[in-house]
Amino acid sequence: MMNVLPELYDQSNNLQKQDSQFILQSLKNDYDKRHIGLLIDVGCGSGNITQDIVHCVDVDKAMGLDLNQPMVEYAQKIYGNKVLSFHLGDICDQWDKVSSIPGIVENGVDIVTSSYCLHWVSDQSKAMSNVARMLKPGGKCYLTMFSWSQLLPIQEQITFHPRWANIFRQHLATDPEEKPTIKQTNSELEMPIRARRKSSAPFPVFEIPSIEERTKKWSDLCTQCGLDTIEVKVNDSTFTYDDIEGFKGELQSLCHYLSYIPEDQRDQFMNDYFEHMDNCYIKRQETLPKVKVDYQFMSVIARKPSNQSETSNN
Repeated sequence: MMNVLPELYDQSNNLQKQDSQFILQSLKNDYDKRHIGLLIDVGCGSGNITQDIVHCVDVDKAMGLDLNQPMVEYAQKIYGNKVLSFHLGDICDQWDKVSSIPGIVENGVDIVTSSYCLHWVSDQSKAMSNVARMLKPGGKCYLTMFSWSQLLPIQEQITFHPRWANIFRQHLATDPEEKPTIKQTNSELEMPIRARRKSSAPFPVFEIPSIEERTKKWSDLCTQCGLDTIEVKVNDSTFTYDDIEGFKGELQSLCHYLSYIPEDQRDQFMNDYFEHMDNCYIKRQETLPKVKVDYQFMSVIARKPSNQSETSNN
């Protein structure tokens, strides 16, 4: 799970805001001068991207949905207004729970957006099923997800740090069939790949699927829930942080390892984490004091057929 600190995330999610331009431009192209009844942004986080989305379309009502209560409270306080509201909810819940959120009804939503959320969710199939179920016939979803970066394996190495290896070994292999066999190799603890990969879920950092595999996965998810895919694409991108502190702010706000660490040890963990990233990534940058990150993100546009006879060509 993301370690989401609302104020910090709101100030440091510039990479996410950069790639949200895909959603904003797509909405402008598809809905210019068209009136929209209801838009829902799944995984709204601190709400700043949701606000940008709402500003680019003519919409009666917009809702941000997130499972993190501090985020929702922050978003409502800072960005909530008579058009835009923020609500606590999990897109992976059963439909009866999702539809119990005021304003969400089956076949009742014109547009669903999601920016850098769905790569985190525990059940992407259930999430997409709920997205499809809430969309009106003819409604569309516009999604972006983090897909890959060479930065991920470097981040993963912190779980092998001598001070923290035991904690991650104890917490990350909960499936009895995946209990790790600990080997002593050069005084380092090793875990089987299947167990270790869970520590950086949802990212499979030890192997990267081909672009074809990744796009097929999301095409299949859309098809399985009855959506026609319009675009499923892996995009190459680069983001440059203006300074090291900005890069560290992003690392801290998205540090998915921190929840495994006892609260009284988290300051020490973050010190070790930053030191590791400094030695293995930041100091090797040719752009210092700016920090450059190359990565890939997935973009998905899909449409709910207006009737059963429609094909994926529509």
